[in-house]
Amino acid sequence: MCLIGPRRCQCAGAQSIGDGHGEVGLITSAPLEVGGQSAPMLFVSAPGGRTRTVRWEGLEPAGDDTELVLQTAVPDDARGGGTLTVILDGETLEAIALPMRPDGRVETHRYRIPFPIAAGPMDLELRFEARGSSVLVDAWFE
Repeated sequence: MCLIGPRRCQCAGAQSIGDGHGEVGLITSAPLEVGGQSAPMLFVSAPGGRTRTVRWEGLEPAGDDTELVLQTAVPDDARGGGTLTVILDGETLEAIALPMRPDGRVETHRYRIPFPIAAGPMDLELRFEARGSSVLVDAWFE
């Protein structure tokens, strides 16, 4: 069950989803790729060193004892680097250092969310801090 997508996303510091200005949810004529394979993930870039914050509010977890699964990748033919900070309900779960260059890999990060925290809606925030870099992200609860 994918949580991340243009219809569920609210972005701070970006003009809008799919606005074609290289911010968040960039619309492209060809699919973005990781390791030569199509990667249907959300595109987030930080042109000019601006921090991008992407928020999903009121997400419903999978059950009483659940995991948040987050995937990250540097798209082929893009510049990597920077830090992606994962924040759930205001608590920082991890600050992920992204590879400087595309490495053809999709990294999976798992965060256990115990009951009672997982019993109700949650807010997920991804804060991308970089200089002219890009990252692809996807997330869901299991």
